[in-house]
Amino acid sequence: MHQGLGFSYSTIFLSFKEDYCEFNYPAKGLKEHAEIILQNLKENPNYLKEKRNQYNQEVAAFENDYKIVETKIEKLSENELFDVLHRLGNAIETGVGTAHMIEGISIRLEHEIRHFLMGKVKGKQLNEAFSTLTAPTAQSYLNYKEELLWNIKNALKEKQKELALKFIERFYWITTNFTGNTILTIPEVLKEANRIKKFQKPDFDAFAQQKKILFEQYGFSEREKKWIEWAEFLTEWQDERKEKMYKAVFSLAQVLQEVSKRYKIDLKILHYLLPFEITPTALQNQTAQKTAKKRFHGALFSKSLGKTLIFDGPEFTEFEKAIHQQHEDVEKITGTGASLGLATGPVKICTNIKSLEKVQEGDVLVASMTRPEYVSAMKKACAIVTDEGGVTCHAAIVGRELGIPCVIGTKNASKVLKDNWIVQVKANHGEVVVLEKTEQEK
Repeated sequence: MHQGLGFSYSTIFLSFKEDYCEFNYPAKGLKEHAEIILQNLKENPNYLKEKRNQYNQEVAAFENDYKIVETKIEKLSENELFDVLHRLGNAIETGVGTAHMIEGISIRLEHEIRHFLMGKVKGKQLNEAFSTLTAPTAQSYLNYKEELLWNIKNALKEKQKELALKFIERFYWITTNFTGNTILTIPEVLKEANRIKKFQKPDFDAFAQQKKILFEQYGFSEREKKWIEWAEFLTEWQDERKEKMYKAVFSLAQVLQEVSKRYKIDLKILHYLLPFEITPTALQNQTAQKTAKKRFHGALFSKSLGKTLIFDGPEFTEFEKAIHQQHEDVEKITGTGASLGLATGPVKICTNIKSLEKVQEGDVLVASMTRPEYVSAMKKACAIVTDEGGVTCHAAIVGRELGIPCVIGTKNASKVLKDNWIVQVKANHGEVVVLEKTEQEK
């Protein structure tokens, strides 16, 4: 991040435990970054566009590695295979890199817009106005994916295979998650298309018109209109960042599968190692395997001033105790209403792919953050609640597209709520109210 922007976080850390990961960075850093970005925008109105172009050039540098993985991974020599592996590790870091500036400035813009509205309107109307003003103005890749699948479902039978092939070309990486991936096939695409019951493309022209009405109604100056314009731009960029990130993860997953196959090592072991730790020597002398098995039960990866430190065992346990405190007395949680509405249902805490299986029709999906692999569960949910994220985040975008209540940025919902508690999600008020604390199923 520092290389592309000239600024970064003093420290970041990732905690891993049993296929669940949390990415943490200091709130102070987010505020400092926002100040720097706003100052740069004052001096150069094209600053965000220039940084997005720079980011696209940075990630494009790895396109050749993606092609190598796609076309000849099995033919690579040992040295070539590990070289690609280590470059793809850099690709993952670059995939966030410069684009991580989105987080700090998005939160700041959210604050500025909400603060401005507070002087004009109160309560439920404030949240409704905020949701309208921060609605996206361009189609997300997930909505486009749904549109293509809908078109496949409704195409003539003789055209479906051709359309499925085009879908795979565009979305070959869509099954990727941070624990692996599968290769899309035509039968799988056709099956997924047949699952879609309906599709509606968001009316972006209507969103734009509604924003203009609110500009007039609340007397937005050119400065305040710029906040909205920047927020729209950042929403698009974050969506693009997610797609580019998953392409890099897809290729890395393919390389790890090849390493697993050649060295006869459980793939899960490789997931608990940093790319530079995966070398022929480390795998052959069992050092890597022993290290990964320890980390599966909990590990903290800390990066500060370019130095990476890794803690596990008792040190990780102490960290976990400090972060995950019990809050049995919670009655109400507040956040930002990203998609409006009211819904009541049992909580399902989702921390990994396996946990998504417990989400049933009418449940309230609660997570630290959502990712593309969560969408199938999100479609069943009556509402979505997240700890993290702003109006540009995945949960906010999908919640709007599904038309279900979504409250984001609660900070601790996934920590304090429990499975099967009954909650009411009042997205218009940015609230999650606990109605009944039922016992968790055994």
